[in-house]
Amino acid sequence: MGKGLLMLVTATLIGGTIAWSQINRTNLETTDRQSERQEEILAREIARSGLSMTVGLMREDERTHPDSTTTMQLRVDRVNGPDGMVTAEYKGGRYEATAERVSLNAFAVESHGYYGDAHAVVRLGYDSPASGVVPKEVLEVKEPSTLHVQFIKSIAGYCSAIFLQRYVPIDAENGTSYQALDPEMLFVAGHNRDGEGMEYKSIELQPGERLNFILGVNQSCSLKPTEWFDGQVKSDDDRFNYLHNALEEGVEELDAMREGKYALIERSEYNSNQYRIAFEDQNHFRDEQFADIKKNGYGNENNWRNGTYGGTGWNVDPSTSPHNYRRLHDFGNQPDFSDQVITVTMIPTATS
Repeated sequence: MGKGLLMLVTATLIGGTIAWSQINRTNLETTDRQSERQEEILAREIARSGLSMTVGLMREDERTHPDSTTTMQLRVDRVNGPDGMVTAEYKGGRYEATAERVSLNAFAVESHGYYGDAHAVVRLGYDSPASGVVPKEVLEVKEPSTLHVQFIKSIAGYCSAIFLQRYVPIDAENGTSYQALDPEMLFVAGHNRDGEGMEYKSIELQPGERLNFILGVNQSCSLKPTEWFDGQVKSDDDRFNYLHNALEEGVEELDAMREGKYALIERSEYNSNQYRIAFEDQNHFRDEQFADIKKNGYGNENNWRNGTYGGTGWNVDPSTSPHNYRRLHDFGNQPDFSDQVITVTMIPTATS
């Protein structure tokens, strides 16, 4: 009995030691995981701080350099500085953030946060070609104005209509909240009207309003006016195959308007109240193809290789002087943004 008891006590002690060792190891592993998790949280917080700082610097550049001839690339270069990035120590870690031009008039930001062994990345404006952030003043009404919209190019096989959607500020103090009004038709569905019937619509606008333009694509041309039908319909008419927005509402915490995937927005270098909006009316291209053309311009239309058509930049169209809009070409095998093109001019009421 004594020997058996001794063996039982020994076994109990060994078992207890093993159990304690396992508990201790589990506790240590849990502590390590918690520590790693905390570092990851801090790294992400630091990355978001870098993102906020860089977006803030872009907005500050808009305020201090409002000249319409300031290109998006110039703004990006100024913000990134000589080192090509925005860096700072923050909460025991550091961030490295970079702004990038992703379209003629839109930017994106990528920010890396580091804390201990943890590394986090947050991005704004990269999730699709519809996410590049445009300057706050793009298509924003600065003073009581009359809106003139004119069709200058329409060469597509599909018929398309143009709608205006106004965003009216409901928080006058900071202007960050808007109420979206119902879209109103500006141009009935039509096509192949390049250089013909260059009508315009005049609409009274108030300061603080943000303007959006919507292309309603009617592939069958069933909405084209006839002797018995004036073509007036609402944007939600199910005879439209799809709608393409010039601007998309932001959905992230850093709320801002994005350039729509199917639109290319340019501001006149001559008149800061005029914009050209060029729409692509086809939707079968991939996101990366839209993104490549927006950033790099046209390349070889039959040479989509390694994620690019090989474009080396957008060329100014001399025929648009003094506005100096980019030259648009007509392609079949790449997004060309030349299908339906309008100019938008906000003329101050005092001078209209």
